[in-house]
Amino acid sequence: MRSEVLISVVSRCIGILSAIFHYVPNCEYSVFAIELVSFIDLVLYNRLLRCFVVIEIKTGKITHQDLGQLQMYVNYHDRIEKLPDENPTIGILLCAGKNDSVVKMTLPENNKTVLASEYKLYLPTTEQLVKEIDEVKELAKKQS
Repeated sequence: MRSEVLISVVSRCIGILSAIFHYVPNCEYSVFAIELVSFIDLVLYNRLLRCFVVIEIKTGKITHQDLGQLQMYVNYHDRIEKLPDENPTIGILLCAGKNDSVVKMTLPENNKTVLASEYKLYLPTTEQLVKEIDEVKELAKKQS
């Protein structure tokens, strides 16, 4: 039930960006080659990037199975749905807990299209936002 609520919230947020994104209605994808019927949480099409964006939302900590599932959905869209002149599909995994080591070891080193991020169930305080911005500024200074 929590994932359905999260999908609803993400869908509404994407609606705000409807000039860029088109919602692809949630439907059943049958991948006959591996005899699998599966439901993807959210599929969008980005008009500016000219690519599909597949979003999976997990209510627990990230697992290599979650990343594998998302990679399969991305591969499906690239191999079956995508037209030759469109760009590669982007996959986004939102989860309650992210482990960078699991992401690094599960995805190929040259991965550029599958992303994982942790979502928060609360809004940060002003102090937390200021601290985060300061940390990013400091990191940017060190890199330049």
